[in-house]
Amino acid sequence: TRKAYGKACALGDLAACNTYGHMLLKGEGGPTDWKAALVPLERACTTGEDLDACLSVGAIYAEGKHGAKLDRVKALAMFVGLCKHEEKLACDNIDAMVGNDWGLPTNPTARAEMLLELCNQESGAACMRLGDALARGRGVPKDAVLAKARYTRACDLGIKAGCEKLR
Repeated sequence: TRKAYGKACALGDLAACNTYGHMLLKGEGGPTDWKAALVPLERACTTGEDLDACLSVGAIYAEGKHGAKLDRVKALAMFVGLCKHEEKLACDNIDAMVGNDWGLPTNPTARAEMLLELCNQESGAACMRLGDALARGRGVPKDAVLAKARYTRACDLGIKAGCEKLR
């Protein structure tokens, strides 16, 4: 039961923390409580071994639903870490966040640096946005050749807008 998993989590059982947190997220055995789910899921995520818990924590911060704090910068950082562990859904979430301009630095130089890092990790949306930055000279020197290379990479990664920029 949910109560038993909560007790086991409180005693340090990280697998129970993951289960308990997901029960809170889904409303299993009681009401849905995203805010309360953060505590056990973050605890399960701390070792870095429970990628599922970490993915859920990132999603909670990205969406900020049901009283949970909206923190897209933290969410993006979590997804980047998970993507490095080849967690495909985390990599997909990076594309979605970058595509919506969520969690990126506002400083143009820092933004371009992050986009480069994400593009190098196979984020098509980041490659596309970096191509735009290079084409306009935002945060990086204006460079049409590098912009075209980033659009090509975005296209190769399935971003249609990148392909359109090459026409």
